[in-house]
Amino acid sequence: MNLMFFKPTVEALVEQQRKIFNKCFSRSKNLLLKEIQKEASFLLRVYRGLPKNKALIKFLSEEGMKQLLQKQKIIICKITTEKCLKVR
Repeated sequence: MNLMFFKPTVEALVEQQRKIFNKCFSRSKNLLLKEIQKEASFLLRVYRGLPKNKALIKFLSEEGMKQLLQKQKIIICKITTEKCLKVR
């Protein structure tokens, strides 16, 4: 099977993903700068989608942003754990 057949589809998919996460990152950055904590979930979404994005890495290097991301990860983990315990 020729893998070149899939290349345009994969490239289009990657480009769509990049656009979605860049838009999400932009929204998250703007809202975080306004000190809205609940929007940290968008930052986490972007981090999971495009962890090596240069703009994201630069933003996370700003003071307090990595800590905010870590706090959001902990919150999501707690919520997930609670949901799993309720299912049992």
